[in-house]
Amino acid sequence: MVSAQTQPTWIDEMSVRVKAAQDEAYRSRMQEPVSRSDTALITGFLWGVLASGLLGFGLPAWGIWRWHGGWRMAAVVPAAMMAFVIIRIVVDGLRDSTSHNLFPFEILTTGLLSVGMMAMLYLTHKLFSGRR
Repeated sequence: MVSAQTQPTWIDEMSVRVKAAQDEAYRSRMQEPVSRSDTALITGFLWGVLASGLLGFGLPAWGIWRWHGGWRMAAVVPAAMMAFVIIRIVVDGLRDSTSHNLFPFEILTTGLLSVGMMAMLYLTHKLFSGRR
């Protein structure tokens, strides 16, 4: 039978010291002002998310509006992809507010994918519609 050993006192003392040092480091970090570069990085990221989301919807909407036939159906795909992601974020967020903590990254990546798909569709459309 294995007997349970008690924890040495030095472990408790070191744990208290480490916790105090971590708390002090946290307090001192929170007292420092936010740097201009951090502010610029965060602002740029948020503008990028906004632009990617708007272009991710706007470019497919333009394609749906301007193109006809199969090209219009092809433009529906990136629009549907963006709509699916946004609706999923909203619905899941209403069920559990912590389910999409990284939603800006979801919008950014899906928006960039949608913009890339529309760029490829636009170039392909220009290439093949000139051959008529």
